[in-house]
Amino acid sequence: MLLVSEKATRWRESNLKLKLREVELLVKYFGKDHHFENVLEVGAGNCSQSEFLYKLASNSLFSIDLNSERLFSGNNLKSQTLLVADAEQLDQVDFPIQFDLVFSSNVLEHLPNVKDCLDTSLLVSNENSFYVHILPNPTWRLFSTLLYYPIKLRNLIGRLFSKKEVAAKSSWGNNMKIDVAKPSFLSRLLPPVHGVSNNLFQEFKAFRRSAWIRIFEECGYEVVDVLPGPISTGYGIGFDSLKPLLEGMGLSTEYIYILNRAKNVSEI
Repeated sequence: MLLVSEKATRWRESNLKLKLREVELLVKYFGKDHHFENVLEVGAGNCSQSEFLYKLASNSLFSIDLNSERLFSGNNLKSQTLLVADAEQLDQVDFPIQFDLVFSSNVLEHLPNVKDCLDTSLLVSNENSFYVHILPNPTWRLFSTLLYYPIKLRNLIGRLFSKKEVAAKSSWGNNMKIDVAKPSFLSRLLPPVHGVSNNLFQEFKAFRRSAWIRIFEECGYEVVDVLPGPISTGYGIGFDSLKPLLEGMGLSTEYIYILNRAKNVSEI
């Protein structure tokens, strides 16, 4: 019998709190009485965030992911439609409606051709739609790098002095379109990249707010606002008692980008 490791359980619980907090910040931003008629959730994963995101939809929530195993592993909500689809080819999906909100959380940094996703998002949405993309920032990259070795040591000690646990096998991954090579011994000594960058230094640069704003504007979007998001270490470490204090000081490990279609981009 395969057991889900304590490490995996802890990470999932921490990730669920993070997803809830992200949506809470959006509800606060738009107002608790503001709803979007039709919402598209891009890169929904196992739909763990759908139950929170559903609060923003007054009519329907469409959730897409390229990984069918992951997508259908969650619970399907009322008026939620699950579709196996490529985030970079949204124009190839036969959506029966146009969307008023296109949403993603920690997805765009994993796409090899992110501009294709942004371009086709305009094709499946209305002229006055909002686009919300939540992305890790350089602070997240710094935290996850500094904690890499302490976490490695903690896990090693845990394996030596605790009962052996076997994590359930899964085809889940950040992007099925990327072939992940077996890590070499040397590469295991270094913190891995999170997205599609070639190395940590490129990723620090890629996660900057200015870098994403430039991409959004090149793809025909107007950046309405950039909000500081929640704090996450990426390792399932809670720090729950410290997070409100750190967030109150303006520290975050994510940026929440609120976008509209640029005025010079006509409705398609």
